[in-house]
Amino acid sequence: VISHAERGEPYILQPHTIGSIINEAEAAMEEKSEASLAKGTRIHDLLSRFCDGEFADEEHQEDLVIAFQDWLDKNQFEVVDSERIVSSHRYEFAGTYDLLLRSSNHMAHNHPVYVIADIKTSLDKAPRAYPDHALQLAAYAQAYQEMTGNEVAECVVILIDLDDETGEVRIEDRAVDDLGATQRMF
Repeated sequence: VISHAERGEPYILQPHTIGSIINEAEAAMEEKSEASLAKGTRIHDLLSRFCDGEFADEEHQEDLVIAFQDWLDKNQFEVVDSERIVSSHRYEFAGTYDLLLRSSNHMAHNHPVYVIADIKTSLDKAPRAYPDHALQLAAYAQAYQEMTGNEVAECVVILIDLDDETGEVRIEDRAVDDLGATQRMF
């Protein structure tokens, strides 16, 4: 029962009205979800091309690439590899990481410091990586270490938002708090 706004009288929604409202809400959610998926795929594709030295002539690509390069410079990272399939024989899984980064100013025991990064195309208020993101990245790090013998010192989720109308790009990152502890979970 809903009060009629003008007269304060009760108004009863009929089942067909409720069904119609639910259908419209579901359609709007599906449309937004499909648009978000397409946008995320586009951002991943543009950054993958950039990491491979290719440039597509797409709207706002330059804005995205400049913002991403600024983020890399600010964090003193360089891209080593992107979109690489890694597998763990020990844990019997495989997956594809988005980026392998190397710290351009840090060394650990005379070896480069590697970082596995995953790109997510929405910003959120979370102060750290979500547990499922942390597990995903820890798994990629484990597999990479098994395959190469190179230690991964850190994992990070890179949150990217691109405004399709203005071209404004916002980038934030969330580090996996304790990579070792996260890896012990599987």
